[in-house]
Amino acid sequence: MKDGIKHLNNDEERRERKGEMREERMKEGEALRASMMSMIHDVNQLTQAP
Repeated sequence: MKDGIKHLNNDEERRERKGEMREERMKEGEALRASMMSMIHDVNQLTQAP
């Protein structure tokens, strides 16, 4: 009986960790997107003829 409960807890923990990882990946993705947008903006500024 205890093993079944332990299994459920592990499953829950795994699901929580997956959620945390997803949040971290989203944050990394947002940061990457922001830096790409910044780079694109810089390139556009540099390539525009004055």
